[in-house]
Amino acid sequence: MNYSDDTFPFKKVLSLEPLIKQWLEYGESKEGFQKSLVDQILGAVTQFPELLKPIEDLSIIEEHRELVDMLISAVLPIGSVEGSYAAAIIPYTPIAFYTTPGFEKLNLIYHLIKYFESREDFMTAGKTLKAYSSIFSTFYDEQVFSKVPMFFPVKNDKTGLVRYFKIDFDIRLCNIVVNGELPALSEEEKEMLLNDRMNLDLWKSLLPPELFEFHGFGVLNAIEVTEGQIISHIQKDLLGKDALNSAAKIDVLQAHIRSLMRLPSLEMGLISVERGEFDSISSIQPLGKSLLLSRGVAPTCQMWSKSLYSDVTSELEKPTIIPDLERLEKKTGFEEYLLQQGYRSLLLAPLYSEDLLVGILELGSKNPHDLNVSSTVFLDEVTSLLAVAVHREIGEKEDRIQAIIKQQYTSIHPTVEWRFRDAAKHYLKELSETGNARAESIVFQNVYPLYGLSDIRGSSSERNASIKADLVEQLELAKHILTLCQRYRPLFAVEEIRFRTEKYIQDIRDELRSGDEITILQFLKDEVSVLFEELATFGPEVKEAIDAYTQELDGDIGVLYKRRKAYEESVRMVNDTIGNYIELQEKEAQTMYPHFFEMYKTDGVDYNIYVGKSLVKNRSYNDIYLHNLRLWQLRLMCGVHWEMQKQLPSMNVPLHTASLILVQNIPISIRFRIDEKKFDVDGAYNIRYEIVKKRIDKAVVHGSGERLTQPGKIAIVYSQQEEALEYKRYIKYLQATEFLEDEVEDLELGDMQGVYGLKALRVTVKEKAVRTDSFATLDEVIMSNGDGTYENVEISVGSEDPS
Repeated sequence: MNYSDDTFPFKKVLSLEPLIKQWLEYGESKEGFQKSLVDQILGAVTQFPELLKPIEDLSIIEEHRELVDMLISAVLPIGSVEGSYAAAIIPYTPIAFYTTPGFEKLNLIYHLIKYFESREDFMTAGKTLKAYSSIFSTFYDEQVFSKVPMFFPVKNDKTGLVRYFKIDFDIRLCNIVVNGELPALSEEEKEMLLNDRMNLDLWKSLLPPELFEFHGFGVLNAIEVTEGQIISHIQKDLLGKDALNSAAKIDVLQAHIRSLMRLPSLEMGLISVERGEFDSISSIQPLGKSLLLSRGVAPTCQMWSKSLYSDVTSELEKPTIIPDLERLEKKTGFEEYLLQQGYRSLLLAPLYSEDLLVGILELGSKNPHDLNVSSTVFLDEVTSLLAVAVHREIGEKEDRIQAIIKQQYTSIHPTVEWRFRDAAKHYLKELSETGNARAESIVFQNVYPLYGLSDIRGSSSERNASIKADLVEQLELAKHILTLCQRYRPLFAVEEIRFRTEKYIQDIRDELRSGDEITILQFLKDEVSVLFEELATFGPEVKEAIDAYTQELDGDIGVLYKRRKAYEESVRMVNDTIGNYIELQEKEAQTMYPHFFEMYKTDGVDYNIYVGKSLVKNRSYNDIYLHNLRLWQLRLMCGVHWEMQKQLPSMNVPLHTASLILVQNIPISIRFRIDEKKFDVDGAYNIRYEIVKKRIDKAVVHGSGERLTQPGKIAIVYSQQEEALEYKRYIKYLQATEFLEDEVEDLELGDMQGVYGLKALRVTVKEKAVRTDSFATLDEVIMSNGDGTYENVEISVGSEDPS
């Protein structure tokens, strides 16, 4: 490799004179054998005067190699010294005339030149500034630069392993020769140089380089700093965004760890552990690349909890090392899979961050015994850095998953969040692999629906009555103002407005029609209120009446808003009372068996519940949980009634609620509608259920026209006889436990648009419950026979109608 330093401005002369002078000084201070040895070496030197002059041809050094080596021994070790990497070089060049065996073996001069080849301008500027620093400190007694460490890598082309060295360039055996008169620098010029130290042009103008020559040689010491530098590189790589999200980035880390552990065939993988616990196979995911999860998922393993991967997470922060997997006595499917992939030696290290298990570091080799106890010496700092990075990556991934869920889906119920997380992970994977992704459909099949409604009875009539009363009062106040005006100053135009005001009062007292509210409020604003400023001048009574009118109006909306406000506050109280109660009880129901739940508030509260195997992950399902929820729901409606009874006295407008339950034994499928951000029934066959839900709040009893829903009662709508039989069992139980009155009404419902043949049971809630403890499970009513059928426990109910 050619090396050129023509841009270095100073003349460089190889000379042994400073070294020989050091030997002379050494000999003068010694006696006996040591002085005799020094005299012998110096005597030999005097026989070869060419060694005392500037050396322009390195063949002179080779010609006297043995003697030169003896001289060099004063500053550099002779022979093979472990860990010694040093060379004697021509000043400010990488041209060596002596190297230690270690330096020569690694060919460090070659790697040094290669590394700085692309940085030649930087290196030349650095050497020039260092030379000027020596000149300044030697002749002007000023220190310009402190030592700055410089590092360079040495890569083994065969193994790919990298070692790192720090360079220390010592020029104490280099004399500075001045050609001519030394420039006298003023204090101002010295200050300029010290304040602008990196300005080479300034240095050259004040201290021309042709005035100075460097005679002697430099000593280049290379100190190995592989471990520290690799740790530094790993730390830097892990600080980057998405540092662990691809196989390529893991490969970069793998190269660092290979060099650190001196194992060229080492392979690395990373596994993230969700929620800090390896409690199921689904809780681990490959992070960039994994040895075990090389196909993206875990291999089949029935005994995964007995595997090395499970064991290592139970041993707090202690790695597991298997020098030879083939000799491992007990192997699970995980270990067998690794053997099939060719791995013989394995090291697993748990990654903990803030006392939370966040991942597992995998190191594997296809050579047995590559990994052993000594391998852990290098790992402590690496695992600490990786743990922090994995923790951050999990956090960032969680943020991306939540962002995708919110963007593509919506706020998700905890029971089904796992399915949305799976979809978000698939979305991220597809996006990273193809650059394009679309949100997948979320469908849950064969789920059982439970629907409930607690509706405010007569809410439309109450609302209309409150609107009518407020409008009449505001119109009467306006009419009073206009009547007073006619007493003080009769005007035909004012009388005409008073006439229309009275007409509006008469009309809405008879009937409040659609659009009347807007029309009247617009009239009062545009034709009455705009006159008040002028009308107030008619007389003091008129002004007082206008002030009274204004004080009665709501400050925010500018209309009379008393009865409507009282009504809306009562509606809000109803919704909050029922909603809060249901939410509280729903939390308890989730502990019985996870299910999907959503609630809506309008004039009352309605809610959907779905339960089934497809909604849960890693959990079995049995119809006992469906029956348990149905009994829980019936008890819940009793509790809703009692909560409302307690609130009635404190309502501004007493509002009564009526409750309804819709039963369906046939499972349905639900699909998440991305456009509407909510679940809906899926498929034409299941649409009937949704239609029934929308119609039944207005259902009437066949032949009588009586509304099905009545305050103080619970209506249970069904279509199949087996549904009625099941609920009659529950009713009998709740009658026995003082939740329900004894009477059970069997009703047929009138046909509704698109809905025919529905029936209902209607029961009355007892005014005061004897049972006030928490909700019991269905074990109080039924017990599974283990074959999908059930027998009664407390209440003997045969196949006949229990009522």
